[in-house]
Amino acid sequence: MAGGTTKDGRRAGVFEAKRRLRTEGAATFILLMLRSCKTDCCELSQLGKRRARRRGGRPDSSLAKVTSADCNPLTVERLGRFIIAHRISDDTFVSMKDTDELASQDGDTSRSPAWLLCVPQLPAKPDYLRVKLQRRVRRIGAAALKNSVYILPNLPETTEDLEWLRRELVADGGDALIWAASCVAGSTDTALQRLFRDLSDDEFRTIEMEARQLGERVSAVSNSADSRSDITRLRRRFHDAVKVDWFGSLARNAAEVALQALKRRDADVMDRPKTLSRISESALAGQTWVTRQGVFVDRIASAWLIQRFIDSRAIFKFVSAAAYGPRNGELRFDMYDGEFTHTNGGCTFESLLDHFGLSSPALVAIAQIVHDIDCKDEKFGRLEASGVEAILAGLVRSTSDDMKRIEAGARVFDGLYLQFGGRENDRVNL
Repeated sequence: MAGGTTKDGRRAGVFEAKRRLRTEGAATFILLMLRSCKTDCCELSQLGKRRARRRGGRPDSSLAKVTSADCNPLTVERLGRFIIAHRISDDTFVSMKDTDELASQDGDTSRSPAWLLCVPQLPAKPDYLRVKLQRRVRRIGAAALKNSVYILPNLPETTEDLEWLRRELVADGGDALIWAASCVAGSTDTALQRLFRDLSDDEFRTIEMEARQLGERVSAVSNSADSRSDITRLRRRFHDAVKVDWFGSLARNAAEVALQALKRRDADVMDRPKTLSRISESALAGQTWVTRQGVFVDRIASAWLIQRFIDSRAIFKFVSAAAYGPRNGELRFDMYDGEFTHTNGGCTFESLLDHFGLSSPALVAIAQIVHDIDCKDEKFGRLEASGVEAILAGLVRSTSDDMKRIEAGARVFDGLYLQFGGRENDRVNL
């Protein structure tokens, strides 16, 4: 009876140690295995000596502590078979925040872990959270490993990205586990770097191919706002790919060359001053532009567009929609039954672009952002929309004066226009 109890105890110890191996690494596994079974053995001292030789003579303190005479061959034999079956070498370590104590005991804290591992945990519903997660990890440049584990190089910016990702998951009812890992079992640093290079290579080759295809139909671009928007989108995609090209993709240079060639061939589209001068000749100068009080996204953006590209001497008037009556010489925008308002499912900003023939890629990009915020239909899926909305919301809270809101908002849209490839001197001259 006593023998059976001892056997059951050993089995329980082996089972617990196996579980610990999966979560805490090989060195911790060996130590806890022996402590759990209350055994230790001389074989481990040999393992420690081999590791010491590989590390230039530095002893392994975690194994050196296991030194007593009571040896259990059965436990050691099972332990050895399990390590071999799972291909766990005596040089395999996983450094996690939960095992900092063991790392400090070992004395090797000078080298930071090379990788960050993230295991997201999503609620069963809603389903769109999985799509949102995929978009997010792709944007921060994470690579997917097996069983929904994502990996990134351990850098300050990637650490911040994963921390923000976890906050978003928690806000959506999920969570994420994040580790810093110095070595990954079953792979090598070289193999993981190759994984990231392959992902970057694929992205840059796709960008190169699309740039060449756009170049072939560049003659049609000058008459197509959609094609000009594609060029801007492709340039933005390239810049995003560069940000997450962690290990220097060899395909990056070819993609950049293709984009530069496309830019040269499309110079007549990207260079807008002549077109703006032509528009300014028929623009209405010094008009009174009327809109509703309490301006926000669409009205702030439309006022910026009017003042910069349509009527540089525009006078803005803010009224109560219920009490206002139309007057001669006044142009209404973003008002019911106004001259410029929502049409065909688009916002007022889009209506102004269409009416005055403004179709530069930078303005098209801004129109898509304004549409996604104002119409709330995510038609264009612009990632910048939430950030722009938050900035404008802060401006609105800072003052109730509509003109001050427009002046402050103009600086935001000036910056966006330059960011999307516009030029500082692109403006109406009246």
